[in-house]
Amino acid sequence: MYHTFLVASAYGISKTANRSILESSLVYRPDNYLTIEPPQGISKDSICGEDAYFIANEKEGEFESRAAGVADGVGGWVNYGVDPGLISRKLMQYAQLYVKGNPSISRLDNGSLDSTTPNFALGTLEFAYRSVTNKNLSGIRAGSTTACIVYVTEGGMLHSANLGDSGFMVLRDDEIVYRSKELQHRFNAPYQIAVCPPERGGTCIMNEPKDAALHKMRIKNGDMIILGTDGLFDNMYDEHIVDLVTKTKKNALPSLPLEPGMSSVAIQQRYNFEIAKTLCLYAKTITQVQNPYNRTPFGDAYKKETGKTYGSGGKVDDITCVVCTVNQIPKQPV
Repeated sequence: MYHTFLVASAYGISKTANRSILESSLVYRPDNYLTIEPPQGISKDSICGEDAYFIANEKEGEFESRAAGVADGVGGWVNYGVDPGLISRKLMQYAQLYVKGNPSISRLDNGSLDSTTPNFALGTLEFAYRSVTNKNLSGIRAGSTTACIVYVTEGGMLHSANLGDSGFMVLRDDEIVYRSKELQHRFNAPYQIAVCPPERGGTCIMNEPKDAALHKMRIKNGDMIILGTDGLFDNMYDEHIVDLVTKTKKNALPSLPLEPGMSSVAIQQRYNFEIAKTLCLYAKTITQVQNPYNRTPFGDAYKKETGKTYGSGGKVDDITCVVCTVNQIPKQPV
């Protein structure tokens, strides 16, 4: 029997951020809930723009995480005087609250791939959905967001729920062993959780957690789970993400300065932060290369839909990435 947990770090860049200024203002912090120190004058809430993320530990002050997620607020709500990032941040906050408040559910897993065990990622999303759509509780009057949540059980199972065009991949020995399914109603119209105001007359795209793409799989020690909003996956092909992760582990991590006395999991979290940062900055670079011949996944989808070349090369967007490493430690006999 093994004790299974995640070691996770996150990184995010707003689409309005200047890369050079932002990069110089970002520092690694040994904190499981916020790994980004925003530039002066930018609140922690807005560091990822309209994106948001969460990392949830069962116990305060420990590196062992149970779940993580990303969300992407739909930018069109700014035309209605609404902060598009408010609903995504609130959704992730409620998801974290649920996981931290229910530490025992991870031990209910019987290791089965069938439906006898509930999908705990879905349960987390359902709680966050009920909370964020309760206007009296959340204070949100309007907005919509995608969501992707992964949950690792004590028994070594990965549960996931993905609603929209955010997503995740699982790497094992630097190869993709699973890639989440993207859900869209039509091109550039992803599934989304919404709080629809009366003035919209019910015309919002409104999905529920039951519409999410669900998955369960057994995971192994050393597996890497990479979650990202569409700002990452629209600008980088899956194989390029894997290649960059592999090169970062080989070339950058061995020379990374570490603090004396760091534990193995602390070092692992530091490495994951560097990988998440590298992926986000690379995707950000692609968005700044305004060249129609610069192929991207979004550009491919645009051409398939319209028959035309996407004019600007990379897709300018907020970019958020959470990198998690699976740890499995043999349990000591009681």
